[in-house]
Amino acid sequence: MCLAIFKPAGKTIPVEHLENAAIANPDGAGIAYATGDAIHIEKGFFDGAITLAEKLTDIEHLPATIHLRWATQGTVDDTNCHPFDVGRGWSLIHNGIIQTMPYDKEYSDTFLYAERMSQRIKSNTNWLGRAQSVRKMEREIGASKLVFLNACGDSVIVNEKDGHWLDGCWYSNRSYKKTVWSVPTFNRSTFGQPCKAERDEWSLNWEGSKSDCLPDYCDMCDLSIPAGESGYACDGDLVCDACWAGLCDEANTYKIRPEEMYERFCV
Repeated sequence: MCLAIFKPAGKTIPVEHLENAAIANPDGAGIAYATGDAIHIEKGFFDGAITLAEKLTDIEHLPATIHLRWATQGTVDDTNCHPFDVGRGWSLIHNGIIQTMPYDKEYSDTFLYAERMSQRIKSNTNWLGRAQSVRKMEREIGASKLVFLNACGDSVIVNEKDGHWLDGCWYSNRSYKKTVWSVPTFNRSTFGQPCKAERDEWSLNWEGSKSDCLPDYCDMCDLSIPAGESGYACDGDLVCDACWAGLCDEANTYKIRPEEMYERFCV
């Protein structure tokens, strides 16, 4: 899924947002910030939100982009972490899956797309400033979102409408929101049989602990789901609320059901 954020100069990203996003997108984080004469990229943070929060405190007065990765292609390492330097003082972050990019076991779709963008910007410094360029990228990336930031603090957000603004900052999805769990109930006589399913939510009645009947981890992020808390059922797997929120956001852009999104990209 990933989370891409654009932070204008003087704006603040709440630490809680970063911590929640790091749980939902645990495969590496990074930032790019503009100082007027250069674009600075620092990435490969694998300590949750700790380093990310420290870095952002130091550059609150500067425009920046922030990215937290949820890997769908390529290895989990510094190389595939965002942002990417695409030349001429521009950086790139991405949220989504770029279907037009070839599959590669080592490199992510964004890494490959960044190489394409580097060639374009190298040949035309003003390539990103053209309306026809933005339309071309929209066709190429489909429901994905891109954020470019240059040394002067200029930004370009592709598919901006598919994200949202909050307190002066732009977020590509809502995976920064705190997970709110509901408490499931189970009934021994109906154990294993759903008595009420709303959006495939686990809703059974059982007197024992959750570990007696459901997996205690999310099949998307592999994070533990505490006993007494519920998730969502997708294709026989259990998905935590944070991952479900990301699935819903992505599915909405593709105009499909979250369950279908899960089947396509996660099974």
